[in-house]
Amino acid sequence: MGYPINFRRSFREAFMNVNILRNKKIILEEEIYLATTKLVNKFKEDTGFSPRGIEIKMVDVTKIGDKESQFMVSRCNIVLEI
Repeated sequence: MGYPINFRRSFREAFMNVNILRNKKIILEEEIYLATTKLVNKFKEDTGFSPRGIEIKMVDVTKIGDKESQFMVSRCNIVLEI
């Protein structure tokens, strides 16, 4: 029996889009890791203290009519034990 050609094409395109999104997510995670590692190491070098944690808060900035939800960083808190 089989599926119509346009269904197979749509499924294949959706699958490819998911893989692209997963790869982009991995790249973003690596970039955040590298950037925060550099900043934490510099903070330790400058102060002698290492942050115990980093909290990044996001805020929804989706506008009426947007097709997808949109978020941006609203603040960053450092957990530091002195």
